[in-house]
Amino acid sequence: MSKQHLHHEPLELHDTPDALNIDGIYDDEETDSEVRAAAVPAHGVSLPGAIRRFYGNYWNSRGGASASEFWWAMLWVAIVTVLLAAAMSAMGDMVTNGTASSLVRTVYMLMYWLVPLWVMANIGPFISLIRRRLNAKQGIVD
Repeated sequence: MSKQHLHHEPLELHDTPDALNIDGIYDDEETDSEVRAAAVPAHGVSLPGAIRRFYGNYWNSRGGASASEFWWAMLWVAIVTVLLAAAMSAMGDMVTNGTASSLVRTVYMLMYWLVPLWVMANIGPFISLIRRRLNAKQGIVD
């Protein structure tokens, strides 16, 4: 068997910013899908509507938030946080005293992880809502 000698020219790949910008791809530009529309304040919104807007505008600080939207969302976060803390405290006392059943200990262990996740999941919408409320009070329109 004879070997065929094929001559290939080496393929030169350049990993430079200019090479990556071929076809109009620039890291500094935002595409239309990356730009979120400014939130319009919803005056007289109900509790369920405020909760939907609270999570729907996750990390969206553009636009404004009405007072009712702000206070309903804050009430929601406060009530759920207090209920979770109260349940954790009650179950924690039972577990510490040794009077808890295996089900209560299991639920306590699950809530031990749920409460920090609840807090972390609400930091983004909380910061965004405060920013949007300040924007509305100052008359800033993005």
